[in-house]
Amino acid sequence: MTREEILAQLRGVHLPPSAVDSGEVVIALWPLWTFLAIVLLLAAVRWWRQNTWRREARAALGQIEALADPIARWDALLDLSIRIAHVRDRVEPLPALAYRAPETIADDDTRALAKHIRDRLNR
Repeated sequence: MTREEILAQLRGVHLPPSAVDSGEVVIALWPLWTFLAIVLLLAAVRWWRQNTWRREARAALGQIEALADPIARWDALLDLSIRIAHVRDRVEPLPALAYRAPETIADDDTRALAKHIRDRLNR
């Protein structure tokens, strides 16, 4: 077989066009979407866990507001405000009525303190 015969046989052979030559670059997007879904799921779980104490405190506040004894309700509200301060690692000042003697507390005062605690939970 001569050189010309080999070249004649190879003339019909063409290499396929490469992806770079055709100008189209295809990127698989499913790994990116999977990564994004995992990150969003982890962020949602983290947010849910960080706000568990708020849900528990709201439930406790509802139970405290249902108490019939005003002194027991007042003590429970003060205890709840202290527990919230420990969880948040930040002490916020209570309203001035929180420092009054429990015997002088009226229903309006307990509602005002409960509203103060609810406002702190909604932050």
